[in-house]
Amino acid sequence: MRPEISPRFRTAALSLFFLFTTAVIYPQDTLYGSFWCEYRPIVAGLEYPQTDEEAARQVLEEARYIFSGMIYGFSFRYTPSDRARKVSEIFELEPVHSIPWGDDNLKIITGTVDREYYRSEILYLLRDFQARRVEYWESNSFASATGTGSGDLFMGREGKYDAIREGVKEAVRNYLRPRFLNKPREITGEAVLADVPYIIIDAGGYHAKVRVKIDLRDILPYPVY
Repeated sequence: MRPEISPRFRTAALSLFFLFTTAVIYPQDTLYGSFWCEYRPIVAGLEYPQTDEEAARQVLEEARYIFSGMIYGFSFRYTPSDRARKVSEIFELEPVHSIPWGDDNLKIITGTVDREYYRSEILYLLRDFQARRVEYWESNSFASATGTGSGDLFMGREGKYDAIREGVKEAVRNYLRPRFLNKPREITGEAVLADVPYIIIDAGGYHAKVRVKIDLRDILPYPVY
């Protein structure tokens, strides 16, 4: 029997026009999400249509990526552009850590074919140290920010990941840019996904809206002569 969802984390109703992924955090240190992938992909080289096993593996891999982003997050290094100094913008984003493939705590609960899409509910049972990380990042001491990103539909799953990563980058930029009157040389920090990104397919691409929690680690100014 599936545990009752806390009202704080209830998922929104499905839109008639958009396909998206949502997630909630259950009681008892559990992450939960409803994930989807194209059952009849247009990516060259993939079987058309996918088998249920291939589709299940794809949504499971996506859940692993997103849940990792909610637990461990990403480290970033940001150099703002500066015309006066002839400095181009640099933004580097790297996952801090990932849930290993084959982790027994990552479980598919349901899997169904809905029109052209495979949909699945997936649970991840947090270990004690992971639950502590999630609780740490839920603290009000960390600011939150939102951003949107896009990825190429023809890239398949990688295009969806690109949309998520670009959304994280934009969220961090949106938070940092208005906060520094004098541009620093470099800013480093970490950001975690505050919830599962809202993802749609539109105009030949994936489009993701993400919300992150941000922890600034180091701000390096330009040297003063």
